Formats: sequence, structure tokens, C-alpha cells
Amino acid sequence: MSVNEADYVIVGGGAAGCVLASRLSEDARNIVVLLEAGGPSDSYMVKMPTGSYTMLGRPKADWMYMTEPDPSLGGRQVMWSAGRLLGGGSAINGMVYIRGARADYDAWAADGCTGWGWGDVLPYFLKSEGYSGPPSQSHSAFGPLGVAEPRKKHPLSKVFVEACTQRGLRAVDDYCAGDIDGAFTNLVTQRRGERSSSARAFVEQARKRPNLHVVTGAQVDRVLIEDGRAAGVAY
Repeated sequence: MSVNEADYVIVGGGAAGCVLASRLSEDARNIVVLLEAGGPSDSYMVKMPTGSYTMLGRPKADWMYMTEPDPSLGGRQVMWSAGRLLGGGSAINGMVYIRGARADYDAWAADGCTGWGWGDVLPYFLKSEGYSGPPSQSHSAFGPLGVAEPRKKHPLSKVFVEACTQRGLRAVDDYCAGDIDGAFTNLVTQRRGERSSSARAFVEQARKRPNLHVVTGAQVDRVLIEDGRAAGVAY
């Protein structure tokens, strides 16, 4: 079967698309094609955490969307960055790692979203996470996505948390446990000091599978419909 035929075609190799490509291609019977409009994300500027500042606002790495004119800003438009390379925003963002609040997930479940309670989604957070810190029930060391404490914390970070507690907020030791009401310093999506983007975490190894085809520079412009069903894409 050629790359022009597939069981699954994923349009967009961003943060979610890379995970989907990895998961679907775990089944060797699935022929999976991942199409990304931007280029690869294997440059050292992507791997280097501070390199994101050189990619924001650059057409090769950033879609540079513009907001609508904002009356509160005197009618100005503001650039809204979005990653234009394999890994999407996870390849150019600030690498802040944070989960949603336990209360929000449980509220979804209570409103009828079966399977979306905190206890339901936590195993999937743990499945993806490769945490380099001390073991705990809130973290896993065995997943593909590198998660770590920042190698260097600015002195003001500690002072900020202390200031918050002095004003009545509580300090949160591990916000990944689901309780995020309070002050804390964040973890980062890094492994051994390098950015752990969705592309590096989920696609780098998966693309060695013969049933996964990753195509960059492929901007899809339409979905092909046959007999009322999506039959393919054109790029």
C-alpha cells in the first residue's frame, strides 16, 4: 500500500496530531499518514529551551495569526502565535506543563460527560508523562513526554510564592495532583535540558514504524467527499 492510501489521514502535525499518529500507528494493521503544513522540528533552536524566542514571529515556524481589531487597545491587532512546524505549538511555546483542575473534570462528569472525571483522565496523564522528579502518585516516570523541574529558577519565583502566602493564598506543593487553587512554580516539558515537544515525544520513535508516514510541507486545502463521506484530502 503506497503513502497515497491510508486507513487514517491526520491533518495537522501539531500537539494533538502527533499524539494521535503515535497512538493509531501502535496497531501495525493501521496505515497512518500525518500531514503537516510546516517543516520538520529537528533544529537545535527547537531543542534548545530558549530557542523559542527566536522562532516566534518567524513565518517558517509561526503562523502569526492576528486578532480582530480590539477597541480596548485603540483598534490595534495583536499577533497570536501558533506553531507552523511538526509539533505545532509544543515546538515553540514556553514549555509550561500544567493539567486542568480536578474540580473541573469532576464537574464535567457530574454534568453527564461520562469518563471525564479526574479519576478517569489521570491514568492517561500518567501514561504520557515521563517525570524526572521524585516518584509520587501524581506522576509517572515512564511516559514519552519529558516533564521536569526547571533547571534554573529565577529568585523572584520563590519570592512571588512567599508574597502570595502573605496575602492569604496557600502554597501548592504539587499542582499536578489536581488542586491548582493557590501559588506555585510550574514544571516544564523538558528532558535532560532539552525541549520535549509533542513531535519529539510521540513521533520521533513512532515514525520508525513502517505503517506511519509523516509528510511535512503538506498544507491540506480540501477534504475529498465521495457519496457524502470523506474519502481523502488534497494538498
